[in-house]
Amino acid sequence: MKNDSSNLGDNGVQQADGTFQPDWDDTFLQEIHGVTLVTGDSHDTVNDKLASVKDILSGAVTEISTVSGDVRPGDEAGHEHFGYKDGVSNPAVQDVEAINPGQTTIDQGVALLGRGVDATNNPNRPSWALDGSFMAFRKLPQLVPEFDKYGPKPDLMGARFVGRWKSGAPVMNATTQDDPALGADASRNNDFKFVKGDQSACPFAAHIRKMNPRNDLSESAIQPHMILRRGIPFGPEVSDEERQANATAQERGLLFVCYQSVLASGFSFLQQAWANKPNFPPASSPTPGFDPIIGQTIGGGVRTMTGAFVNNTAQPLNLLAQWVNSKGGEYFFSPSIPTLKNVFATS
Repeated sequence: MKNDSSNLGDNGVQQADGTFQPDWDDTFLQEIHGVTLVTGDSHDTVNDKLASVKDILSGAVTEISTVSGDVRPGDEAGHEHFGYKDGVSNPAVQDVEAINPGQTTIDQGVALLGRGVDATNNPNRPSWALDGSFMAFRKLPQLVPEFDKYGPKPDLMGARFVGRWKSGAPVMNATTQDDPALGADASRNNDFKFVKGDQSACPFAAHIRKMNPRNDLSESAIQPHMILRRGIPFGPEVSDEERQANATAQERGLLFVCYQSVLASGFSFLQQAWANKPNFPPASSPTPGFDPIIGQTIGGGVRTMTGAFVNNTAQPLNLLAQWVNSKGGEYFFSPSIPTLKNVFATS
């Protein structure tokens, strides 16, 4: 991913030899060959399994770093650090998962190698790649106190930035105030379409509209670019001191993980062609601007968007802060369990 960081819009500098050096944590500036993800119901469970994995791999690998994520406490469980319910817009995989009303459904081959459209488009995949997936990992620190206090009506503006209220309720169906019952109802919280050419209810640039422009484009144009997101928050909860100062003192954010069968059609495409493109969705007037959550400018510069103000959706807004920054990442291949057991473990 380091070689892709400039294309993704990550902050950094062009060095004398012409190479781009992203402003990443030192850990991710090194060459990384693999990753092990360990999840569990407690830190003790995870640490025990991690110790077992390290014992198995002892002498074969060198550990570069360990990063720890945590489900947020209490009522914030399932929400990322800005407070928004996470994963609501994830697509369903055809013939694998139950499909809720309005939920985007993808062919198995959009996520899994050797299935569906992937088998058709890439017939020469090796047999051991079947049911594997390419994984994109990003460490994304978030400036939470700064985001929470942005604008004259932070809750409403935040909802228009994301396209959902913190409960998960879409602004298409809850335009001016949150509706927690709607957000909690999986049979309703994806049951909507954007109105092509209209951003009165939801800005063109809103994060969920940039990432899944349902009805702005045809379903056949959207589905090849969908990803399965499986990230987790990291870092402590915001302290009272940080809230009072409206300033971040301790690092927190999202350990972003997503899966797709073709990186150039999935994560990399979404960041470059949709989030970072001011004129996407196409044929939208006024110009949509950048995704205010993850959109990045190539080579710096002020990000702008329209649609942030309910009473004047044509008025541009300068996004003076970058509330989400990349501090590293990498691309990996995630094999299927049968391939791990029957191929890799025996070779």
